[in-house]
Amino acid sequence: MFPCNMCNTNVKLRAKSQTARNAFLRLSSIFLLICHTSFGQPATPQNKILIRGKVEDGGNGETIVGANVLVSGVGIGTTTNASGEYFLRLSRGRNTLTISFVGYQILNVVFDAQRDTTLLNELTPATMLQEIVVTGELDHVQSFQIGQNILNISALQKIPPLLGEPDIVRGLLLMPGVSTVGEGATGFNVRGGAVDQNLILLDDAPVFNTSHLFGFITAFSSTAVSSAELYKGGLPINYGGRVASVLDVKLRQGNKRNISGRFGVGILATNLTIEGPILSPRTTFLVSGRVSYSNWLLNAIQNPRLKESKASFYDGTVKVTHDFNKNHKLSFTSYTSHDHFKFPGDTTYGWSTQNFSLKALSTLRSNVFLTTTLVSSNYKYIVSGNQPTNEFDFSAGIGFRSAKIDATWAVSPNIKLEFGAGGDRYSVALGQLDPVGASNINGIKGNKEYANVTFGYVGTQFDWSDHFTVRGGMRLLSYQLVGPGKINEYTSGQPRSEDTFTGTASYSSDQTIQRYARWEPRVSMRYKVNEKSAFKLALDQTAQFIHVISNTSAVSPVDLWKLSDPYLKPQKGRQVSIGYFRSVHQQNYELSLEAYYKHVDNVVDYKDGGHLLLNDRLEADLLQGIARSYGVEAMLEKKQGKITGWLSYTLSRTERRIKSSFPEEQINSGKFYPASYDKPHVFSATASYQVSSRVSWGFNFVLYSGRPITYPTAGYTYQQISIANFEQRNNARTPAYHRLDLSLQVNSKSIPTRKWKGTWVFSLYNVYARKNPYSIFFRSDYFTVAQPYRLSVIGMVVPSVSYTISF
Repeated sequence: MFPCNMCNTNVKLRAKSQTARNAFLRLSSIFLLICHTSFGQPATPQNKILIRGKVEDGGNGETIVGANVLVSGVGIGTTTNASGEYFLRLSRGRNTLTISFVGYQILNVVFDAQRDTTLLNELTPATMLQEIVVTGELDHVQSFQIGQNILNISALQKIPPLLGEPDIVRGLLLMPGVSTVGEGATGFNVRGGAVDQNLILLDDAPVFNTSHLFGFITAFSSTAVSSAELYKGGLPINYGGRVASVLDVKLRQGNKRNISGRFGVGILATNLTIEGPILSPRTTFLVSGRVSYSNWLLNAIQNPRLKESKASFYDGTVKVTHDFNKNHKLSFTSYTSHDHFKFPGDTTYGWSTQNFSLKALSTLRSNVFLTTTLVSSNYKYIVSGNQPTNEFDFSAGIGFRSAKIDATWAVSPNIKLEFGAGGDRYSVALGQLDPVGASNINGIKGNKEYANVTFGYVGTQFDWSDHFTVRGGMRLLSYQLVGPGKINEYTSGQPRSEDTFTGTASYSSDQTIQRYARWEPRVSMRYKVNEKSAFKLALDQTAQFIHVISNTSAVSPVDLWKLSDPYLKPQKGRQVSIGYFRSVHQQNYELSLEAYYKHVDNVVDYKDGGHLLLNDRLEADLLQGIARSYGVEAMLEKKQGKITGWLSYTLSRTERRIKSSFPEEQINSGKFYPASYDKPHVFSATASYQVSSRVSWGFNFVLYSGRPITYPTAGYTYQQISIANFEQRNNARTPAYHRLDLSLQVNSKSIPTRKWKGTWVFSLYNVYARKNPYSIFFRSDYFTVAQPYRLSVIGMVVPSVSYTISF
């Protein structure tokens, strides 16, 4: 953590603790062949008609994005776009569409049309007895996408919450391939990726910190969220910027028909969401806010140290949407969040996010769709020291601006083209120290970095037959690190250090400091054996130009973000995924098996004893190497009935290797070592039992392998002081983690004349009060070389209760 007592101007933070390329070339050749074959197909057969449809929530009129639309008996289908629309070319005459989305009853639409037709389809929310729990695609067999999980936001209420707050990230952690370092850790890890390797979007604006209270609660209020899609593999061509995953969170549009809302009170925070039309159904709004009163809880605990602590947060969302007509739509989103935290002592922490996004959706022709998006995202954190004569403020942050255009062209019934282009602008402040009042501390102005990224992409999806579908694309990126800025120079052929430092090169505003160009080929295939089973394959290549610089076991909200420069090269990821999916017992059960292998170049690590904050020669303490991750993910879901739920198991390994010709720039002698978040076994069991239309029980059990930590390999005594020697990094593991959670949800009695309904949620987190180890650290004294101490973040049962009124 940041030191509380600072008596000098140098603030430092210490630590606690070419086969794939050939495969991509072959697949790129296949993709070009597919494109050539695709363009040779007739675009608009004369016996086909255009079906243009829109899918809405039957209760409030909100559009449903990502709903599955399948043509029965034909084997073709699509999903609704960002406007809730779908477009199909079908044979004239009688057709049947099956429309589905998680949390809603399946809709069968039968129609007889001889000419182009427009349909409005309304889905009915599933009743309590038919509730579909948090799950992946409604039907993995029919869906083309591999490596995807979609969270049903309404069903998050069924999952036992921590401190009474339904949480998106905790829902994701119950999915295969997703894990975390431990309780209280910021972010999540996907298929062996680091936290900063996840691109997290909220209405297209990136969120650089997703946590409140140092990771205990996610910064997204579930009452304002429409959908949350996690892509672990088979990444769609319109996404880029990270090498592990994409979490795309969409906010609700707002009720088109009347003013409605939700008000909830828990033991930690209260939230309020109001939505409805503005003058007419063509314009809607949604306003959502959440604020904590956790300081009251800390003061109520009979512990002197906790009474000295302070913790609070708030977040708020505003979204306004206007439909000009059926072809043009505009939406504006604003999101803000803030956290304030104070440990016992004299140091306080604060971090905040401010995002804006403006999106225009247009249908240019019956089969051409255009989306234009402008984005602004800002993240900042401050650490303040309040010790007399040593008061200070340390601040750092990141700014992001983006403009892009995405287009989709339905060339024919079995061919779809996607293409787009855009540009990003990064501005990163690596840290600034300012004295406060009559402080003895001298100010330090840290470096700032600026970069421009331009990108373009083109892709196609081709339904070769009723059984075989292929999707391919190419994404090109150009990265420029620009001035104003300074780059340190070192003696060539020598390791970077204070001794080899030779000087500094200065660059003026917008002068190019470093360029990188990257290409990202992607190919996905699906072979549907029959209506009950399918095989899928995907190969992805991705690039990442921004990195979190941290030497702690878990990323915290006050770690540094840094751009690629002449020394810190961009990360490059390559992944192959293969899966088998099967529905059984009238689609009531679904089995999914996925295997993957991922290789990432230029992952970032640090030298032993590296100094990160306000280090004007930071590159001398950083190392880069390779990472490899591989594993198998299995999931068995029960989707219908009074008892619903799933079993999830992941068997995986994540390793790194930092190898160099200089011994001081190697880790573990250049051999592979487990990453700090490597967990070979991750198991979860989740279930919901619907006792009646008003009462349901929730159940969670999780079991993880212990995470890697560093144990001392030797010890010695110097001048009567015992000193431990930590030679091998991550050479041991903590004990296994396991936890049981329970919850009870009780809905108020339904009364026709009552315009509101209430819901009570009672939960027990960590039912048997296991003191799960977060970390093990060592202290030396005059008598003991290394005395181990076990740290547990939550070592007791945590009860909570919340009450929500919907009106």
